[in-house]
Amino acid sequence: MFSMALEEASKYTLPVIFTRRYRRGNIASSLGTFVVINQDGWIITADHIAAEIAKVTQSQQEMATYELQKAAIQNDAGLKDEG
Repeated sequence: MFSMALEEASKYTLPVIFTRRYRRGNIASSLGTFVVINQDGWIITADHIAAEIAKVTQSQQEMATYELQKAAIQNDAGLKDEG
């Protein structure tokens, strides 16, 4: 009975693996699972997985802001050393 249930559940339970490389070079990974709950592809997962997704999104936004600010400084003629 258990093996039949496990076989059925394994059709809808999939792994999630996050690997991040930080600017300083260190690498971190975390893992978990999610379960597909309907034909539209909706999933359910643990809070720590949702938190990792939020961290990735936040980090991407912060890096984009940083790059824009850096470019603005580098392109500001008033900040260039003319000496």
